[in-house]
Amino acid sequence: MDDPVLRNALREALLQLETDGHIVIVSTTLGSMVHAVANKIADVVPHTELSFRELYATRQLINQAIHDNRFFDREMPTLTGLTAEEFRIVADKLLRE
Repeated sequence: MDDPVLRNALREALLQLETDGHIVIVSTTLGSMVHAVANKIADVVPHTELSFRELYATRQLINQAIHDNRFFDREMPTLTGLTAEEFRIVADKLLRE
């Protein structure tokens, strides 16, 4: 993953931790450390281009859709690849507020 927003945030956080005396960085460059940590974070969090508001709205949209049988009918799993229950699990992973 190559997300400059995430990499810059990590770089700033590491430098602040070092400034505050919480860690000691012995490498002359942070690039490889930042890249390794960013890749691990990318495995468990959504893309940084999605705002909290957008994630919350997506959760609300999914919940509305799966609870409306007129919208989420028997063809929807074929069209989307997920059942209503699988979409509920996805929605539960998104922000609540």
